[in-house]
Amino acid sequence: MNYTGHVTRAEWRWVILASCVLTLFAFLPFLWILLSGVVGNGWHFMGVLHDPYTSAVHLSHVFQGSQDFWQSQVLFTPEAHEAALIEPLYTFLGQVSRLMNLSPIMMYHVARVGAGICMYMAFYQLAANIWSKLRTRRIFFVLLSVGAGFGWLLAPLTGNTAYLDVSSPGIYPYYSSLVNVHLPIALTGLALLASVCVPILRPGEVPFPTVQNGGVIVFTLSLILVFVAPLVFIPLAVAFLLNIALIWYQERAYVKAQANWALWLVVPALPMILYYVLLFQNNAVIHQAWRQQHTDPPVSLVILVLSLGIPLILAVPGLYRGVRRFEQDGDQFMLLWLLIMLLLTYLPTLVQQEFMIGLMIPLAYFATRAIEDFWFRYIRRKWRLRLMVAFVPLLAASNIMMTVLPMIVLSNQKGDERAEVLLPESYVAAFDWMKGRVRPQDVILAAPEVSLWIPSWLGGRVVYGHPLLTLDSQDKKQAVSAWYAEDNEQDCDTRFLDGVYVPGKRGYPVRYVLYGPKEAKLGPAACLNLLTPLAQFDTLRIYVYLPDTLPER
Repeated sequence: MNYTGHVTRAEWRWVILASCVLTLFAFLPFLWILLSGVVGNGWHFMGVLHDPYTSAVHLSHVFQGSQDFWQSQVLFTPEAHEAALIEPLYTFLGQVSRLMNLSPIMMYHVARVGAGICMYMAFYQLAANIWSKLRTRRIFFVLLSVGAGFGWLLAPLTGNTAYLDVSSPGIYPYYSSLVNVHLPIALTGLALLASVCVPILRPGEVPFPTVQNGGVIVFTLSLILVFVAPLVFIPLAVAFLLNIALIWYQERAYVKAQANWALWLVVPALPMILYYVLLFQNNAVIHQAWRQQHTDPPVSLVILVLSLGIPLILAVPGLYRGVRRFEQDGDQFMLLWLLIMLLLTYLPTLVQQEFMIGLMIPLAYFATRAIEDFWFRYIRRKWRLRLMVAFVPLLAASNIMMTVLPMIVLSNQKGDERAEVLLPESYVAAFDWMKGRVRPQDVILAAPEVSLWIPSWLGGRVVYGHPLLTLDSQDKKQAVSAWYAEDNEQDCDTRFLDGVYVPGKRGYPVRYVLYGPKEAKLGPAACLNLLTPLAQFDTLRIYVYLPDTLPER
């Protein structure tokens, strides 16, 4: 067996190759889009396949950054509100896309590639900081990178999509690389922070944090994490602080160096956490939109166990050993981190599932320890590698399913059923014409599936565009449908166009109205006679309602 105290060049070549293979596999559906013929015949691909609703939100922030804004707004609701530092990672990507002259969508996917590769490399760095045996490092890397549960089997059989490995990408690293940029970056930060925390908490002399020994890494990563995914930082920080307090109690000694490490970890995050608290207190629209995004309760413990599947089964002996011995060689920290994530998840808060992001890191740690210390005892040496190779596809089955699922769905859908990721080309032509004409405070009225993409293509607001980010979303969705369904001009209520979308509440008034094939399915829209036509693209027409009297952003 090969042992090493550092990561050799040969190891990094192996890691980079494996990372590139996983990243390329994640982009396989995009190659299929180009070759399958799904796009064409009057349809335009909107740029994302997995979780289009969430991706459209992130792209709206990238677009705002590309317009030289550092603070952004929730454009999926017409209520006026102050811009704020929300989703700053995506706003930053927009600024980069502006400087590099890349489209926001291209910048988004370039960042996805970079974030995914960095994530996998961080996982191996964590493995190298814990184990010196090469085989053990690679086992951990594979378990953490592609491990998932039984959702691939149970979701189709039961019709229940609540299994986390087919619905909650933050827990599963490969799945997270399919859907966005911030989750892989958050997992990168967690892995690198853990790679510093584990050695600090081991028995022996603890060095004071400096720029050379990882102190600056802890400081920088904690700052990045609270910008990218602040809730992800909390369980790790609590576990680290609690582990230090536990060591002091066990050894009856105060270690000043460990206290300094705790300060380097926690203090950089405090200003940003305070900013978020003040933001939610003073910006009602952003606070309400955030609350609507976090309304799902945690899954049952049975669903959780099945969602963790084989990695959890493999980890059971390691978890038992960790609880029984509770050693300071990494077991204490990983066990506390795992327990705190689960505890925070099932406390009655609004953000339970957010706390489970990164759960696979400690789980893969205990599974790896169990494989080396327990499971390999019952497997002959010559069969170990063969079984591991044969085992990986089963371990990664849910991830494989989630990769190819959009291809299967699109192949079986026709026309309007594909509106989440495809729109008629006339809409894209209209978007191109409207670019530069639409201001951030301009409200655009369109069908819901069209409004989903307006903020990320034009930077304008919509009346209804997202079930979780549009305030009073159900009322506004019904109001949009009713406006287009109106067949008598005499019954048109101009209060809707003036910004009264919900009785008793007022937002920015409508400026532009689209009427194309998607809107025609909602009704004849007799109220269009109140508007002034601006342009036409095939069967799609653009109308304007209000003069230039709206305040600037």
